[in-house]
Amino acid sequence: MTDGAVTGTPDASDWQQVLSDGFGAFLGRPLDEHGPEAVYGAYYWAGNFLADVGFADDAAWVDPEALAGRLTVTNEDIVMYDEGEVAPCFDAATSIFVFEDESALPAAFAADLSAAAFPSSEPDSRLILGRDLGALLARHDEVDLTDEVAAGTWHVLYPRIASDGTLRDALRAATSIGDGPDSLIEFHGKPEERWQAALSRVAHPGLRAHLSFACQEIGAASLHYVGEDDLTFWGLTGEGCSVVAAWDETENQVEVAVFQLAGALLAKG
Repeated sequence: MTDGAVTGTPDASDWQQVLSDGFGAFLGRPLDEHGPEAVYGAYYWAGNFLADVGFADDAAWVDPEALAGRLTVTNEDIVMYDEGEVAPCFDAATSIFVFEDESALPAAFAADLSAAAFPSSEPDSRLILGRDLGALLARHDEVDLTDEVAAGTWHVLYPRIASDGTLRDALRAATSIGDGPDSLIEFHGKPEERWQAALSRVAHPGLRAHLSFACQEIGAASLHYVGEDDLTFWGLTGEGCSVVAAWDETENQVEVAVFQLAGALLAKG
């Protein structure tokens, strides 16, 4: 059995060290060997689910304050495990938006959108970072993406879970861990067999239990760890971003992956 009990309450710096040590042990090498100067982000994908709950094109995504990175975006229907864990807060400024039908939008805006889109955009779509979309909307103040004319032209494709750009914080965000051990899920079961050895290296019992819950068998009521398996984040892989760690949950089509950023994403923060 995995012991989910937490002993002691580390201060903020100690807790960061617990996370660094634990994530490094799970991944098989210290986090600072992954490229300490690189920028990392945790991205969420959920197939049609975000659209089904009305979150993919929620007006909150295109609030100017959110696109500028001054507000985060949340939704009570979006949770990772539904076990009382920390709910993800999304950073619209660094999330990836997609436009698939620009015919209803002013031609000048559509042209600027095309120029600002990722090089990896497919022929019938335009991928753009939230902060760049915010800059376009500020220049084209006649465009309102929340009105009926713009309905169906855009949605957020890959929401980025808010983090500080470090690998440790991206892994923390991806696994729904908060600022201390009281945010950890108590779990007393066993992880999928192939990840048991990696998890046994995680010294902190509470963190080990939490990560074990995220490494269940396929079909379990949780996420399972997929490492560098093929994922659906083509907008990131197309820009040369590399997967550090990834989880998915097949029933709801949920995927969350931590990437080392590259290409258009690295150049734009």
